Amino acid sequence: MKRLEMQKYMQGINDLTETEYKFLLAYCGIDPPGSGPRDAQRAYLAIRPNVKALSAQVSGRLMLKRIREKGALPELFELRNLGLNRAVDLLGECAQAETVKIIRHRNGAWDYVYAPDYRTRFRAARLLLELHGMIGPEAQVNIHVDNRKTFAQAIAEQAEADERKKLEHDQGFKSDAEDADFCETE
Repeated sequence: MKRLEMQKYMQGINDLTETEYKFLLAYCGIDPPGSGPRDAQRAYLAIRPNVKALSAQVSGRLMLKRIREKGALPELFELRNLGLNRAVDLLGECAQAETVKIIRHRNGAWDYVYAPDYRTRFRAARLLLELHGMIGPEAQVNIHVDNRKTFAQAIAEQAEADERKKLEHDQGFKSDAEDADFCETE
């Protein structure tokens, strides 16, 4: 990418050095094109290919930290129409998400029915609530079901079992259901 094209993307961005400009372009996947966004190590290797991998990892993190401190990433995203306003607009569209159900009739005709996509709508609503600070990303609804017996239930079951054993011993029969012999009479 030529310097004039690079400056076109970086107009209005806080005081970045030329190396930081190149790193930011490589990090966002703008220059060199085609490979998409990179992590800090690969972005640093894209602008300085002769550096060792470990050195690129450390230097890339430090450079990304300096760029973030200067506030350049949000400005770049706004310039590329990928900022917070765009994200909120996309969430608004997701809040009205629909799925298409296809109904095939016996005669070969097809019908299409639009139904709300509640899963996508719920996720969009949750993200909007997180954005507004109403809930945190770690907020989860945990339902705890305690199926342990209470002390009273354990005592009642033990008393019932003792009574059954006593009846079995006294009367010589089991209280559990057994097959009975049936005879037909008229």
